[in-house]
Amino acid sequence: MGTGPAAACVGTFSEAERAAILAELADLPDVRFVARPERIQRRIFRGPLSGAGLLSVGVIEGNDERVEVGGRSYCGGLCAHWMTFVVRNASGGWHVTGTTGPIAIS
Repeated sequence: MGTGPAAACVGTFSEAERAAILAELADLPDVRFVARPERIQRRIFRGPLSGAGLLSVGVIEGNDERVEVGGRSYCGGLCAHWMTFVVRNASGGWHVTGTTGPIAIS
């Protein structure tokens, strides 16, 4: 939930962005960033992390008012979702306002 204009996407979150995201999610247990999400995904479905969740985001495309970012989530070993989030810059910062395009649920 940053404020200001969109910045160029460099492929990873900066330390400041990571800190801001973690601060917003401070009420959730054990939130962390991982370098290789496919390893975590396998561990969620194969047992040692059963019950864990994983949210991955893709390239951010758009402008200073609206961006789209691909996302996928894994919820325990029971389900997965794929979608493109719509994020808008409004008073108070950037907020996810919905999705666009196809959505898949497994």
